[in-house]
Amino acid sequence: MILGRFANLKTQDLIAPFPAKPRDSARLMLLDRKTKRIKHTVFAELPKFLRSGDCLVLNRSKVEKLRFRARKESGGLCDILLVSPLNAERTLWKILGRKIKEGNRLTIDGGNQIVSLKKTGGSFVAEFSMPLTGKYIDAYGQMPLPNYIINARKKQIAGESTKMDESTYQTVYAKEPGSIAAPTAGFHFTRHLINNLKAKKIEILYITLHIGWGTFKPVRTSPDKHRMLPESFFISKETVDKINKAKREKRRIIAVGTSTMRTLETCSEDSGFIRAQSSETCIFIYPPYKFKVADAFITNFHLPFSAPLYMTAAFAGEDLLYMAYKKGVNMKYRFYSYGDGMLII
Repeated sequence: MILGRFANLKTQDLIAPFPAKPRDSARLMLLDRKTKRIKHTVFAELPKFLRSGDCLVLNRSKVEKLRFRARKESGGLCDILLVSPLNAERTLWKILGRKIKEGNRLTIDGGNQIVSLKKTGGSFVAEFSMPLTGKYIDAYGQMPLPNYIINARKKQIAGESTKMDESTYQTVYAKEPGSIAAPTAGFHFTRHLINNLKAKKIEILYITLHIGWGTFKPVRTSPDKHRMLPESFFISKETVDKINKAKREKRRIIAVGTSTMRTLETCSEDSGFIRAQSSETCIFIYPPYKFKVADAFITNFHLPFSAPLYMTAAFAGEDLLYMAYKKGVNMKYRFYSYGDGMLII
């Protein structure tokens, strides 16, 4: 299995339990694929490393409060994560959960009961006694923080997020609800930073990809056998026209986050131009994939054996990326969702 050496890096004490304040004070590592040089700065300095005319593409999907505390009939507590509704009434859902078994009867916050729980693959199909409407989810759900963040918050019980996470585990430009995890490369952007980028004549464009279980499902096999689960996306004709215009004018396309990169590559033609789509993607990008659209990439420091790490290795080159991660460990960069950023050119 490739990329196995990343698992040997000692990152456990470097997991960021909370975001940087302000967001753009996070550190930024710069990787140059041609020179193999690595530099260090802070994210607020991003405009200095971009050019007038660059086209920055971001994912504006919004995270929903899809994590719920559940109580078993025995009285024991566990967490469940809503993945997707399976009927129009929103009473039947695909869910994820640990410490639960097929046939368990559970009650979640708000009094809604799971009356039927059936295992299917690595997930469950759960039937609820009441519809899980958007209003219900907003009232009783929690932000679906990754378990490694929860575990890093030693003073909190597993599964609990804070009120602060409702705003911080969300990009400042999030607009379209639908994700069960955040497009974390966008966490470092502030409205002030976006205005600074626009002032430098850097074009800001948006796509939407709703992040699901497929993005953070670990790669447990050889990459050619790993199968991504489908995730829905949308890219408008207006955005496509602007990206294609930038391509024709030899201006750089910079993908912000692996979800944006997956969308661009899914919509790309061999020529590097893209087409407007509203669909689902199962694309899994790993070395030695040849990228067609993006000229540069903004991302975070990713978990070993994760699909985002494989994509980043494909873009940066595994050896350069491993060298960067080693430097990140030695220099105590903050890792994973709430951690520091990386710009690869």
